[in-house]
Amino acid sequence: MSLAAKRRVRIRLYGTNPADVDQVAREIVDLAKKMGVQVRGPIPLPTRRLMVT
Repeated sequence: MSLAAKRRVRIRLYGTNPADVDQVAREIVDLAKKMGVQVRGPIPLPTRRLMVT
């Protein structure tokens, strides 16, 4: 295998509007597929909540 075949990238997206985050994730996946990159995900993570006391 060549060095380029072993590279991995993880991207974590944050935002206040879940719909916007999903749209950006779809755009990234579409671009990666057009370039011939194997894509796994997106995997939605649990929502983080800011608790102010």
